[in-house]
Amino acid sequence: MSDEVARPALDVSPARPLLDEELAVRAAGLDAGARVTLQVRERHWDTVFESSATFEADDDGTVDIAEDAPVDGAYQGVRPMGLFQFMRAADEGDGLDDEGDELGDELSDEGDEGEGLAFPGRIRATVDGTVVDTAAYERVVRPPGVTKRDLDHPELVGKYYGPAGEAPHPGVLWFGGSEGGYPGQVVASLLAARGYAVLGLAYFGEEDLPGHLVDVPTEYFERAVEWLGDREAVRAEPLAVMSASRGSEMALWLGANREEVRTVVARAPSDVLYGGIWTGKPDEWEPPGAAWTRDGEGLPYVPVETGLTDTLRWVWRGIRGQTVDISYTYEDGRESVDDERLAAAKLPVEETGGPVLLVSGGDDRLWPSAEMAESVVERLEERGYDHRVEHRRYPDAGHAISVPYRPVRGRETGEFVFGSELALGGTPEGYAEADVDSWTAVLDVLDEGLQ
Repeated sequence: MSDEVARPALDVSPARPLLDEELAVRAAGLDAGARVTLQVRERHWDTVFESSATFEADDDGTVDIAEDAPVDGAYQGVRPMGLFQFMRAADEGDGLDDEGDELGDELSDEGDEGEGLAFPGRIRATVDGTVVDTAAYERVVRPPGVTKRDLDHPELVGKYYGPAGEAPHPGVLWFGGSEGGYPGQVVASLLAARGYAVLGLAYFGEEDLPGHLVDVPTEYFERAVEWLGDREAVRAEPLAVMSASRGSEMALWLGANREEVRTVVARAPSDVLYGGIWTGKPDEWEPPGAAWTRDGEGLPYVPVETGLTDTLRWVWRGIRGQTVDISYTYEDGRESVDDERLAAAKLPVEETGGPVLLVSGGDDRLWPSAEMAESVVERLEERGYDHRVEHRRYPDAGHAISVPYRPVRGRETGEFVFGSELALGGTPEGYAEADVDSWTAVLDVLDEGLQ
């Protein structure tokens, strides 16, 4: 008869899940009632995130974070991915765990050879101050075989994400909001991992593009739609368009104006076209006029009510380390126009030929996206729209809903001009719920609309 005593052991599976998939974490071989602290450290590019939580082993000496709530730590209640959702950025330069084992570099995200991209991590189990086991894993953003390459086009600026597997693939045009530049590669990569060909389009804030969200031609987006549909590896139609915040205006506009675009996903959406905004240092102090143009003329818009006084106020708040709330600039803009001008700026969403998904946070502090999403739904219902229309509203989320299982702490604010912080709203718990549920809806509506 063996006298060997079972040693505590961690089981982390699968070892390489997609970023938006659950990772099972279990500890076994503990004494019944023993307290074990699980610490996660994970590298996202140059930033290391970390969290820890303490659990009490059951009568069998096991802990399963999918079933057990921590007694102390980064989050409360049973959350299968709580250790990952509630991570915080570690101190700058602290990329090593306490044993000195360096977290591996993420997989290469350069070039078009399909090397892939992953966030490496390590979980450590500690009992009474002693490390009893560790386990390494990688959360995959872009699997090997999915390619990413710069667009080789004389007029378009973007990156193309090509899925593995047999072509042609359903196509998605993806672009961001008022932050400008290239849209998030995490979203594009996860969609490509599921078989979607994705064009991640920049439309201002990059070389050879407008410097601000001012006078951006709708024809630019239409050329992007045509480019995507013309690829041999992409089904010509139907196509989907997906965007967020100010970009949602153009996503909904394309759905209404391009026949091949028959699915629209809009996060933190608007129901109208708003005016242009200076992003960063303004070219002048006068209001910039239209955000979007067609045939060289500005499209009807609701102004964003800002001026020199607002800028000085934001500078002052930045100097004092205070958060800036700009939601009033959109609300005041709506109140400043008459019914005729407001109606002219409304997006004709009823002209879309397929499903429309709207995602909003009930605590959006940047602009009233939940109310504007409801306005879109009401317009469609009034006009007897005969395709799927869905509004996923999350009361405790703000403007920064993302994909599942990314860190949720710190999203209440974002970087703004002059060193200030911009109010975005929401709570970590609210974002944790919204990320998971809304992404499920996104994948479902794309599957339905791009069959």
